[in-house]
Amino acid sequence: MLFDCMISRNLKTLIAAAVFAGIAIGCSSPGNKAQNFAFEIAKKFESKSAAKIPAGSRIVCAEQKGSRVLICDASISDWNKEGAILWEWSPSSDTAIAPEHRKWFNCLSEVKPVKNATAILVTASGGGVALVDIKKNKASFYAFDSGNMHSACLLPDGNIVTASSDGDHICLFDIKNGCPSPESAKKKIYYLKFAHAVVWDKKRELLWAMGLDEIATFKYAQEPEPILEKVDSIPLSGAAYDGHDLCAVQGLDLLFMTGKGLSIFDPDERKIYFSADIEKLKSISMNNGAVIVMRADESWWSQSIRLAGAGMLPAGTLKGARFYKARWLVPDHFSGN
Repeated sequence: MLFDCMISRNLKTLIAAAVFAGIAIGCSSPGNKAQNFAFEIAKKFESKSAAKIPAGSRIVCAEQKGSRVLICDASISDWNKEGAILWEWSPSSDTAIAPEHRKWFNCLSEVKPVKNATAILVTASGGGVALVDIKKNKASFYAFDSGNMHSACLLPDGNIVTASSDGDHICLFDIKNGCPSPESAKKKIYYLKFAHAVVWDKKRELLWAMGLDEIATFKYAQEPEPILEKVDSIPLSGAAYDGHDLCAVQGLDLLFMTGKGLSIFDPDERKIYFSADIEKLKSISMNNGAVIVMRADESWWSQSIRLAGAGMLPAGTLKGARFYKARWLVPDHFSGN
């Protein structure tokens, strides 16, 4: 009932809430793809029909209780069943992670498919970041920055940027010029208040970084040494305030945003469009029209990953799990990596 009550208000108050919140909103012409998509997503959450799971799809999850990353079969909603969990990685079983560094991966947070969905970029609140090869089930790179690391993205040259709310910054790791050890990784720090999300934009050759009250835009230069330069800032307010997740919309040149609610960001217009007043969304991801979210129902976690529509029924549930973020295991064409 709680989910139904929250969603039923969305379409009636969509425009009014957006204007009241101070979020930039454009004209309502048929050609406005971002605003149209914001309405479409609101309707999807309000729908009484269950979302159709794309055939053969998989979901990758950050599971904090067991400090592990899981890839689950999306055709099975009960992930306690034998065969539902298809793949698992944990720092304690990865021989590439030194025993004294395993604590860096306490409370796993990000699980972002990269390299055409053959690898997963993992972060943790313990301050660790790792690039994990799925086939090898092993980290090809890992390092430490600071606590409450929430997200990461892969840059075109293979370097990595992370976002950490502790210390209010994003961190550029210089991997391509050599990383002798996890302790001696070369890195540069850039201020961003309560940093939570980073996404590389292949089309515009920009980094989008989201914090408490802004989406910051950075240019990336590879020579003579890797460096980021802040070039713009879009303020966050209303439903977009307290930014948490920033994720590409599959098939469209748009980004999902979660904060106090759910919004859509148009990187061409550099405008934010309110979509739904759903709170506690830690992650959102789309695959062939099917949208999954991790909505916290206990503190900051849940034992279920939910589908938009039909009262947000679980796409999958693992009894006793503490899921934080979840993504469809699909290539990210927005970032191009």
